[in-house]
Amino acid sequence: MNHKGGEIEPTPEQLKSFYRMSVRMSNLLRPINLVRMDERTKRVVMLREFDEPLPALN
Repeated sequence: MNHKGGEIEPTPEQLKSFYRMSVRMSNLLRPINLVRMDERTKRVVMLREFDEPLPALN
């Protein structure tokens, strides 16, 4: 986790994982409703419209 100007930024690994998951959701034509960095757990969280749970991206 990187801190820049008081803000938390995702790691390169988290960005790669987020990109892969975003492409998968696009391919399935599933909307992504919200993306944010959970400051408490230091994870990228993606809220999407889908029937099964998505694990948090480490």
